[in-house]
Amino acid sequence: MKKKRATLGLLLVLCFVLLILSFPLVNATDDLWVTLEPSPMGNNPVGVAVVGGKIYAFSWSANREYDPTTNTWSSKTPMPTSRIVFGTAVVNNKIYVIGGEGNTFII
Repeated sequence: MKKKRATLGLLLVLCFVLLILSFPLVNATDDLWVTLEPSPMGNNPVGVAVVGGKIYAFSWSANREYDPTTNTWSSKTPMPTSRIVFGTAVVNNKIYVIGGEGNTFII
């Protein structure tokens, strides 16, 4: 019985791998680059997170949201304390900005 389960498990894994390999991961036939709206963050160091298909960029003084469906950036509420050198994480579709140092200079 154990041998049949192991064989069936191996067969399912092989079928899954073959199925995945049959789909192209990248469509490189277009060979096309598209210029999108540049980030308004400039050269400021940023943290980045993706939630709900939108890209969020955080810097010491500003937070922005990029919507790829409209190719636009919009301002979001700044963090309560400005900071640099921080980490970002997404858990259950919530963005966390963790740690960092207080910003005492303008970049």
